[in-house]
This record gives sequence, C-alpha cells and structure tokens, in this order.
Amino acid sequence: MSESMNLLQRMNAVMKDVAYVQKDEKKVAGQYRAVTHDAVCAKLRPSMVEHGIVVSVSVVDHAIADTWDKSGSRWTCVDATIVMTFMNIDAPQDQLAVQAFGYGIDNGDKGPGKAISYAVKYALLKCFSLETGDDPDNDQGPDHQRPSTGTRTPATPALERPSKPSKPQKPTQDGDKGPDYYRDDIGRMVEEMSGGGYMPGGSMGEILMSLTTGDWTDKTSGEDKHFDGYDDPSKIRDKAATINHRKVREAYDKFISEGAKSAGQETPSADVGDDDNLPF
Repeated sequence: MSESMNLLQRMNAVMKDVAYVQKDEKKVAGQYRAVTHDAVCAKLRPSMVEHGIVVSVSVVDHAIADTWDKSGSRWTCVDATIVMTFMNIDAPQDQLAVQAFGYGIDNGDKGPGKAISYAVKYALLKCFSLETGDDPDNDQGPDHQRPSTGTRTPATPALERPSKPSKPQKPTQDGDKGPDYYRDDIGRMVEEMSGGGYMPGGSMGEILMSLTTGDWTDKTSGEDKHFDGYDDPSKIRDKAATINHRKVREAYDKFISEGAKSAGQETPSADVGDDDNLPF
C-alpha cells in the first residue's frame, strides 16, 4: 500500500476488497434475517487495517424516546446520534466525519448499546456501499471469487407452463372495493399510526400483528386456536381482507379521534359495516 494514498483512495480500496455482507442465518423474532453489527465489522476490519483506516465513534446526542409495558416487563426505546470519523493512519488530519442515528429497544439496560450498534452498522454499510443478501453465492468481491471452470455450457431453457387465468375477485358490499383495496388501505393506516405514536416503539409490522391477532374455535376438531396476526398487509388472505380492514379501521379512527381531541376538534368514526368472515 502506498503511503501517499489519501483517505478517500483508501476507502475506495476497501470497497474493491469488500462488496457484500451476508445476512445472519438466525431470524429476528422468527420473521426475517438481518445483517448484524458484528458481521459488518468482521467483514470490513481486515481490509481497513490493511489500507490504514482508523475509525472513532462519538455519541453526540441520545434520549429515551419511549417506555411502555409489555407482558409484565418494562420496555424502553433509546435513540442515539453518533458521529463516525474515518482517519488516514499516515496523515491523521485527513479525516471524514459521518453522522448517523439508531434506535435500541430493550427491557433491561442494553437499549443504549443497541442504538449505538445500529447506528454504527448502517454508517459502515452506507459509507462503503455494501450489498446485503441471503445467498453467499451472491458475494462477488475479491474475497469470495468463484473458481473458473473454463467454457460454460448454456443451460437448457425450461419449458414454460401455461399460466392459469386469474380468478376474478368477488365483489363486496362496497361495490368496487376488493381485497387489494383493503390491503392497500390497511398499509396506509398502519403506516400513519406507526409514525404518529399510536404504539410507542412499535414498527408497522408490530402494530399490524397486534391488530390482526385473534382466537377462534376449529369447527372440525372443536379445538381452541390462536392466530398471531399478519406482519405485512400483502400477506392478508382475500377472505380475511374485509374483516381485518374493519379491525384496523376501528383502531385508526380512534387514533385520529384522539389526535383531533388533543387539537380541540372532534372527528366522527367511520361506519365500516359488518362481516362474518374469520380474520385469518
């Protein structure tokens, strides 16, 4: 490595070495896979050491955004703003400062650490334009090259099956409002509630799951069963779209009404009608 390289040239060299970070095998809350703070640091560190880049992190602002009770435990949401400074080891005055923020939710004392780790992880991912994904074969950087096998044989194209005609959606009592409309409207309402403090610290997925969860009795076996709810509007089944729209709409009307009351106004709730379908 040439000592004459400036900081940006060194960062560019790191980007040539590392282009991809694989998502962790373990799912978060059993729902999705994520790239961890440790995975990002472990991937970048060897190349940053080789090219003479040192990083320092300072917390410039932090606050307890919210607290709430959940299942008998006291949960806290902490937000933190950091400044990450990249420095040229051969010319310490050659620096680049980047600001980032993160949130940490915990029912103990780990909220601040989670918030800082979250901010550091995304600052590194964005500064080095790192790609993330599920498949390790997608890693095409110099540290994960596939061995050459010579001439490749073109794959035989698979026979395409004729597509089945799409099933027409059953019209509802609202006329032209079908399941797609309800799913889109549910997404809009939940997004607005998640940004308006309807559920402290709650993401869109968490809010939707809390509103669409339910219990029912299996008519065949007579067993009492429980449904955890949907974490994404697109997963709501056509037959369940109407009743789940009603449940979310009731919560949304309450959310709007409480906001109007705090502003000295009154907002009437909407009549969404009845539906005897199960919400699952």
